[in-house]
Amino acid sequence: MIQEYTQDVKNEANRRIEDIQGQLCKIEKMKNMKEEEADVEQRNLNQMMINLESIYERLHSYQH
Repeated sequence: MIQEYTQDVKNEANRRIEDIQGQLCKIEKMKNMKEEEADVEQRNLNQMMINLESIYERLHSYQH
């Protein structure tokens, strides 16, 4: 009887551990996705900055 109860508790604990590990994996994937989105946004902003600098240089050269 006690052995059966102990096994049930162990099974429930293992199930909860697996659930938590699954949730942690989901969180890690979401975090990685956010980092990738941030990297893409940063590359886009860097490209925009390069384009603006190029436009500024051309405008400056037209003035002289």
